[in-house]
Amino acid sequence: MNIPKELLRKIYEIEIIAKHDVMELFPGVHESVFLGGGFNLVRHKEYEPGDSVMDIDQHLYARCPDKVYVTLFTKLKHMNIWIFADVSSSGRFGFGDLTKRELLVKSAAFLGFSASVVLDNIGLIAFTNKVKKQLVPKSGKGWVYHMLGEIWRLSNDSGKTDIAASLKKAKNFLGESDMVVLISDFLDDNCFKRNSPFWHEIRTIAGRHDLIPVVLEEDDSFLMGAKGHITLRDLETGRDVKFYSSPKSCKELKEELEKRHEILRSWFMESNARAIFIKREAHLRKFHKYFLIRKRSKLR
Repeated sequence: MNIPKELLRKIYEIEIIAKHDVMELFPGVHESVFLGGGFNLVRHKEYEPGDSVMDIDQHLYARCPDKVYVTLFTKLKHMNIWIFADVSSSGRFGFGDLTKRELLVKSAAFLGFSASVVLDNIGLIAFTNKVKKQLVPKSGKGWVYHMLGEIWRLSNDSGKTDIAASLKKAKNFLGESDMVVLISDFLDDNCFKRNSPFWHEIRTIAGRHDLIPVVLEEDDSFLMGAKGHITLRDLETGRDVKFYSSPKSCKELKEELEKRHEILRSWFMESNARAIFIKREAHLRKFHKYFLIRKRSKLR
């Protein structure tokens, strides 16, 4: 495995935390929300051509012979969870001890280990402006570590971002009703154009699957120690961008980032997807809070 030892040590810690969180939030049998053959009765419906005769409720037919009913059950199965990981060059941006590349791996680690606790299958689509790697969903802790190694390796390559083109191809790998976790910094101009191909693909996927966008946020404090004229390099294009750092310019930059985040938050909600915004080490609390909200909403 090519992951640095310090990051690997933190991944071990994430594995322990993920297991604890899942056992606390979802004790007992893991169930899918979809209807199908299983063990827990949900409701009856009148028989229609094409329904299996094995599902006919014989006891109900004996009491009401004028109509034939079949039973519907909660489908007990293990879900397929796909991580769509943006491994483009912008992931190498960051200061101090955490780049967005590391944050991507840590986020995927928490999700992967959480899935492995309940024996869900987890797959990977790694992309830049095209699909770079596809790993079919499998279960197990060893599989999660293999997937994390691939994310780290691929995120070291150069590549521009085109999320829409990648999603268009990647959605062909999805099953009938999978969960899709899309992890990116969403620094793609199409993400901020309402009628762009990006939002068309997002609405298509969210309409058929359980979509969870994970937004890797910029750390708005990265310029706080800088003064005067500085030069930043766009890692995807290689171009240098000159920036004058002052209290006013830093405030304007912070406001612009907040505006972008609010656009993403609002438009994802309109597309029936609730985004998680991740910044530095607060990511584990954000995931815990998100899944706690999901659990409460399903119990209502």
